Amino acid sequence: MRDFQTTWRLVDEMYADLNENLAYFNQKPLLAHYTTAFVLEQMVKNNEIWFGNPLLMNDVEEVRFGINEGTRAFLNSPEIRHAFQNSEDAEAFEKELLAAHANFDENHAFDTYILCFCEHDRANEDGLLSMWRGYGDSGKGAAVIFDGRTLLNTPESPLIVAKVEYASVEDRRAWFARAAEKFANIVSREQLAGEEIGGAAWALFARLRLFSLFTKHSGFLEEKEWRLAYMPERDVGKNLTEYLSYHNGPRGIEPKLKLPFAPNAAFGNQDISLNSLVHSIILGPTASTPLAVRSVQRMLNKLGHSDLSAKVIGSQIPYRSY
Repeated sequence: MRDFQTTWRLVDEMYADLNENLAYFNQKPLLAHYTTAFVLEQMVKNNEIWFGNPLLMNDVEEVRFGINEGTRAFLNSPEIRHAFQNSEDAEAFEKELLAAHANFDENHAFDTYILCFCEHDRANEDGLLSMWRGYGDSGKGAAVIFDGRTLLNTPESPLIVAKVEYASVEDRRAWFARAAEKFANIVSREQLAGEEIGGAAWALFARLRLFSLFTKHSGFLEEKEWRLAYMPERDVGKNLTEYLSYHNGPRGIEPKLKLPFAPNAAFGNQDISLNSLVHSIILGPTASTPLAVRSVQRMLNKLGHSDLSAKVIGSQIPYRSY
């Protein structure tokens, strides 16, 4: 009888379609984080970046759809049910999958965090109008452009960085069906039974969770989004738990992960800094006057980040939000 972890690893082949989207450390694109002027100030003042809980973000329906509809599809899959050697094993799978779902709701959903970026063209000094409208405070905010070329790939990091996949509702349901078929083939080939079923079921749910976090409706395709995700179960040593925090904002108090720009487990304890990671800071088109640029430069100087002052530019998109 194989143990839990060995059985879990049997499902690794179901990650093949995700691997090409995990190629950040091969591509190392510029990534733009569009945000408000307030968050920019807090980022610099506290030398940290804030991750949000996806269940409190605009993408809540995307994440919930993936997890709930995917779980339902696996439970109703005739391929999976018929792959088990008997009805008792099939029922055990259903029980374990529901347990994994409940565990996510009770123990992991609260402290799962993502940070959203838009892939940025190195020749672009204005940002994208759609991003200013949607995420840059209607053009009054800023786009912080990060360049991670100095970062090393650290597989043991509690963070995962990957490109977002865009898919219609029908496309996502088709993925659930393909995943169910792949999983059924593994069950049948490996003749999983008894206690082995638990590891396989939980591994299947983990794959579904990644799919849900890194998939978005095809209507958002132009965003060219990448996400940096923190999942608490990857933080085996609890190295980042000290950075779990909160923010009291317009929606009330909500959980945050406030990660410092300093050597820590998220970056393999590399010697990094805000200045080394920031390529440029673009002020939004409704806040990009020469006076605004100089004001932001003064703010950076006052907050002890004068090295960032020369990296501030103003978007020249002829856009006004009023």
